[in-house]
Amino acid sequence: MMRLETFLDDIELVGKAEVMGFRSQSKKHPNGFLGAYVFKTKEDCEEFIHSMSYKDEGFEAFGIEADWESDTTVISGTCKWHTLNVDKEYFPLPKERMLYDD
Repeated sequence: MMRLETFLDDIELVGKAEVMGFRSQSKKHPNGFLGAYVFKTKEDCEEFIHSMSYKDEGFEAFGIEADWESDTTVISGTCKWHTLNVDKEYFPLPKERMLYDD
């Protein structure tokens, strides 16, 4: 889940788009960071976007290649929504699979 403009900015600035995984506390991340939200299916992502009212903020589903068991951690209380443990490149899904096509 990411904003399209963020993806395009990342590609333009650094030549790739990478979503951030878990970070422990550090000077750069004084409170740590649990990692980006990730979902196993498009439907799970849509459910999350709607439940958190992110649709109006321009969020869309993007793809990553990750091992669901080792590269992610379940968000407490649900098995559908996870956070990413490691940094991963992300990429647009084929147009017919985009969540919100205006």
